[in-house]
Amino acid sequence: MAKPSRYPQLARCFFVTSSTWEGRALFQSEQMAKLFVEVLFHYRNEHHYLLHEFVLLPDHFHLLVTLDSAVTVERAIQLVKGGYSF
Repeated sequence: MAKPSRYPQLARCFFVTSSTWEGRALFQSEQMAKLFVEVLFHYRNEHHYLLHEFVLLPDHFHLLVTLDSAVTVERAIQLVKGGYSF
C-alpha cells in the first residue's frame, strides 16, 4: 500500500489509535466501514500520508502511517475523521 521512496528524509512513522464517541459501534455496518476505508484511501492517494497498515474495529481504528515534515499527525487524523464525518 505504501511507497517507501515517497518520503526519503524527514519522514516520521506513527501508530495511531482513535475511538468513537462513547464507544459507539459506528463501523459495525458494512456501509459505514466502507465509507471510512474510502476516506482513508482518498487522503492516502492525495499524498497526505503513507498508509502502511490499518485495522478497523466496530468502535475504534488503528493506523500505521508515515508523514513528511509538512504534515502533523494531528492534521492527518483530522483529515480522516473530518472527511468521514462530512
